[in-house]
Amino acid sequence: MAEDKKINLFYLKDIIMKDSSSLLEKIDAVNKIKKNSTLPVFKFAIEPLLHEFFTLPDLVVQVELVNAIGKSQHIELLKSL
Repeated sequence: MAEDKKINLFYLKDIIMKDSSSLLEKIDAVNKIKKNSTLPVFKFAIEPLLHEFFTLPDLVVQVELVNAIGKSQHIELLKSL
C-alpha cells in the first residue's frame, strides 16, 4: 500500500509539471500532495518540482506547493528555492 502512495506522489508531480493539465487538475494534485506530506517519499517526489518551481506558470500552484512543504517534515526543502 505504501508503494501505491509513492507512485501517486510522483504521478501528482507529473500532473503539476504538464502544460496540458488544467489549473483545476494542478490544484487538485497539490491538495493530494498536501494530504501525503508526512510520507517519507514526499521529499523525493517534491525535489524535482523545486528545480523547476519558478517556471510553473500558475502562481496559485507555487503558493500551494510552498504551503505543502511548510506543513511537511521536510521544511528544509524551502531553502532550495
